[in-house]
Amino acid sequence: HRRGPLDGKELSTPYPPIDNLELRRLMAKGKETTFVYDFITLFEAAVSKEWEEYKAQQDSSSEGLGSWIARNFWSSGKPPQNLIEAKELTLNEAGDALEQVDRMEGSNKCGMVAWRLRMHTPEQPGGRDIILVANDVTFQNGSFGVMEDTLFNLATELA
Repeated sequence: HRRGPLDGKELSTPYPPIDNLELRRLMAKGKETTFVYDFITLFEAAVSKEWEEYKAQQDSSSEGLGSWIARNFWSSGKPPQNLIEAKELTLNEAGDALEQVDRMEGSNKCGMVAWRLRMHTPEQPGGRDIILVANDVTFQNGSFGVMEDTLFNLATELA
């Protein structure tokens, strides 16, 4: 039995099947967009970049509010451990209010997805809350129905 040079697996080893989450990512990519649950990672990357730029700026300056933030939040040489805290919001069972849920990515039962994000930015190292609302194009092709409209309306009212 020959083994592959890169992963050391036998050449006859079948490829693992694509799970539902990867399938949905591929569906979104096919529609030339980003899978809705990957937006949290994009926000986290953006906040991380803000901290990197802020740190570089603070390395060249030692006065004012920036130095206070640097002394109080950069004592370890790193930004806050959790740059983004995301809590998914969905419609309650009655469909008339939002409730926080803790579930696997991609297990939404509605084409509209909402989160309460707490972003720890250089300007607000203690955290700033925002509401993020996005359409999931992999759920019924992103079509809107009553449930999507209600979730969007309640989330934007909360924002």
